[in-house]
Amino acid sequence: MDKTIMQSSPAVQLTEQQGAVVVCEQGQLWLTDNGDDVFLEHGQSYRIQADEPVVIESLRGNSVFHVENMHQHDYSGWGKKLAKALHNMMHGPSM
Repeated sequence: MDKTIMQSSPAVQLTEQQGAVVVCEQGQLWLTDNGDDVFLEHGQSYRIQADEPVVIESLRGNSVFHVENMHQHDYSGWGKKLAKALHNMMHGPSM
């Protein structure tokens, strides 16, 4: 598990991390996930909801965080198919 040490800037962008967990180990973080602002402090974590890029910035000095990838076993293929099938059952096929 790689740790990322951030200073006040620049921001870090994560891509294709839906389902992964951002864990703040030191300092304070601000991240945006699908337009929602999330603030984390030491010991707090957040599961990424969107399958879009997530931006993470350090607040007030240096911060340390790591990302726990929940796709280690790569269930994403069947999971996405299941989610799409359930969505289509509830809302009809998407265009």
